[in-house]
Amino acid sequence: MPSAFLWSMLVPYALRASAPVNLGVRPQEDATRGAKTISPSITGVNLKQIHIATLTIAFLSQTEIAIASNFSDSDFNLSNYTIQSFSSGQTVGISQSSSMGNPGNALRIDIFSNAGSTRSLSYFLNQHFLHSPQNQGDILSISLSSDVYVQNSLSSGSVATYGQMFLLAQDGKYYTHFKSVTPITGIYHSATTGALTASDFSLITNLETGTTNSTIHPNFNGSTITFGIVQAAFERTSKNHSIVELTDNFTVTISVVPEPTAGALAASSLGFLLLRKKFFKRLSPTTRMA
Repeated sequence: MPSAFLWSMLVPYALRASAPVNLGVRPQEDATRGAKTISPSITGVNLKQIHIATLTIAFLSQTEIAIASNFSDSDFNLSNYTIQSFSSGQTVGISQSSSMGNPGNALRIDIFSNAGSTRSLSYFLNQHFLHSPQNQGDILSISLSSDVYVQNSLSSGSVATYGQMFLLAQDGKYYTHFKSVTPITGIYHSATTGALTASDFSLITNLETGTTNSTIHPNFNGSTITFGIVQAAFERTSKNHSIVELTDNFTVTISVVPEPTAGALAASSLGFLLLRKKFFKRLSPTTRMA
């Protein structure tokens, strides 16, 4: 709904009046009846102007500006998440750490991996991190960030690959985007994406193995999307070992496609000015404003 300031700019006072008005036209004297009347042709133009103005006002009153969604979790209360965990050759423990966050609380994953080729994937969807394109605006882009930490008992320095798998869920399907970070163990790293579009997310075709199809993407103009993260460990070693993974300060920033409200207001303002100009040009000299 336009503000009172814009309303007064767009709609002349006469068009907002509750009763028929003169719109600045000087009445003509009817000599036979002694009454003051307005030419029917002029009245018709006035009614047309009022009708157009009313339609424009009704359109503007129904137009709202979509607001972007912003989510953040630096606590990782597990009751806020839907969790699915799959493993092969690994034992996985999931908890909320009260002392190992960056700072404060954090999501903690404890993994014990057997020798050989092993893997585990744990999916966390935040039940409150929801965006409905139909109600909150079509998504233009998504920016994601988290602080990640890994400690591997077999490694005192670097690990092969490390980062954050960000997760989207839509219509029962899971999509992911992986952001790698400098693979140094024992310290926190920030995994921060730029502005991501739908094509930056790939469909997860197998939750147990993490296999993806990079040609299938979520629909940013479709049904509700839920946001979360994936904690994964893929190991291939000759020794049993343990891994600690921590995640903190998970944030989601959603930019939506702008609604046409601002443009509609500007166009409507210009339209009123053009209508007024056209109206007064059609008046005869004897009926123009004094």
